[in-house]
Amino acid sequence: RIATLTGLLITTDPAGRFHVACADIPDIERGSNFLLKLDERTLPTGYRITTENPRSVRVTRGKMTTLNFGAAIQRVVRIDIQDSAFIKDKAKLKEEWLREIEKLPNSLRKAPSVIRVSYTVKGESVKLAKKRIKYVVKTIENIWSKRDCCHEIMIEEELINLDKRGGSNQ
Repeated sequence: RIATLTGLLITTDPAGRFHVACADIPDIERGSNFLLKLDERTLPTGYRITTENPRSVRVTRGKMTTLNFGAAIQRVVRIDIQDSAFIKDKAKLKEEWLREIEKLPNSLRKAPSVIRVSYTVKGESVKLAKKRIKYVVKTIENIWSKRDCCHEIMIEEELINLDKRGGSNQ
């Protein structure tokens, strides 16, 4: 799904193609910039956007204009952590878990990846859990920045609070 600044929602066909008829052109003599934004939540599972979002193109009356978004499937590496991986009441990993995190960049060099750091809260402070996620993310970023590699990594954070009714995510 794609959206315009005026709130028009455009649904693509299965191949991702779309058409906007009669785009609003404020300056009909010289044309104007036209902005579209891809709703990343509507991409197929595992896909991530690979181009800038939103995108802008120059539209002129009577001329066809093309605008493409790029998306590619990426490997998702999931790191599930919980209280037992940390020093008691601290936002610092135990040494054995830190050593495992330090091994991660070697396998990530192979292809672009999304790292999803997932923390399960069970009988502990949500505030401490959030600090722990930030610590793990920062640790991964620091380790990765010291490596000379060919691509960036993307890191997503997920907090699962089992103490709330139904084990809902936050």
